[in-house]
Amino acid sequence: MPRVLQDNEKCTWKEVAAVNTLAPGFDLDDGATLASADRSGLLRHAALSGAQARAVNTAVAEGLLDRLPGSRPRALVIVARRAVPVAASHLILDAAAAELSFPAVVVDHAPTWIGPLDVVIVMGDDPGDPEMVAAVDRAVRRGCGVVVATPSEGPMRAAGAPHAIAMPPRVPVPEIFATCGYAAVLLAVLRHIGPTEPIESIALDAIADVLDDEALRGHPERELLSNPAKSLASKLLGHRVVFAGDSTGDQVLARHAASAMLRVAGMVSAAASLAEVVEVFDQLAGPAAESDVDPIFHDPEIDGPIGADPVKVMIVSRGTPRQGTRSRAALLGSAADYLFANPEEPSGPPHPGMDAPARSLGQVLADTLQLCVRMDMAASYARLARSH
Repeated sequence: MPRVLQDNEKCTWKEVAAVNTLAPGFDLDDGATLASADRSGLLRHAALSGAQARAVNTAVAEGLLDRLPGSRPRALVIVARRAVPVAASHLILDAAAAELSFPAVVVDHAPTWIGPLDVVIVMGDDPGDPEMVAAVDRAVRRGCGVVVATPSEGPMRAAGAPHAIAMPPRVPVPEIFATCGYAAVLLAVLRHIGPTEPIESIALDAIADVLDDEALRGHPERELLSNPAKSLASKLLGHRVVFAGDSTGDQVLARHAASAMLRVAGMVSAAASLAEVVEVFDQLAGPAAESDVDPIFHDPEIDGPIGADPVKVMIVSRGTPRQGTRSRAALLGSAADYLFANPEEPSGPPHPGMDAPARSLGQVLADTLQLCVRMDMAASYARLARSH
């Protein structure tokens, strides 16, 4: 068992490796063990986000959206009923909201007011969902421009043919890993119907490159110290985790992170705004577990309860955390940690009164989806560590 370090004492590389052993006989730096333990292909599926975005870009280049009206619609209606396509829609719309010249809504059914001037996107992984099929049928009958991003089979194919534009996933993955695929479909449609220059200049192939680079950094053969996905997983294991965002878009990312940890890693975590976490942190922290107690030798009937796992607050930010965010995070002490897109960016506080420079819409979108890939891969590593 690794010894407990004293104040101001540095650990050796050997001790770092010992701490990295998250389960008996399981080391996140052991690529061969990870590969053999990942029988469900979690890491492979999580690494296909770039391929999903690139497949959508290829479909657009083939002219798949040519039948969709290219002028500004009266409204964009996104029909999605499951957590992943809903999260993907909100992530993209929040980032692009300032550039849209038409209203966009995310709903779980086709509204009664849709008509020929509207564009409707139906997204999901169940082509037999009656509500989704009914949404496609109503949108087609009302003369809307309709894009169907579901598997093209069964009732969905019958409801959409021949008027709806079918964009089934060309890189099939479990739905929890399809966030970037759904986001790419929405971005492709926005680029087709959005007349503003920032939206038209969105390059899906460039975003796909960013996602591929993130997947490469999270490769099982890369060591924990240079692997952001493994590093994130190691921070979360053994903690009660709260993902917190300071802006609306960051809070959507936080909810997606909590959902990924639940559905992939089997870990219960929460998502909230950073202000909410700061407000209730005293009650949230509670009695922490003693760091020098080995649960193998602990008998709760004799020794009493160990105490709750310590709290880890992961502050999600699509860019370098701003000064206001850092000030609120400082109130959480050592329980706070940051999760932002570029792992090479400095984590220390910026100069007083200075915030990060403004970024283009394409950069914001790339950073947003890059974090989705990291969260998916970290959840996969946590699953492998917990189930070994």
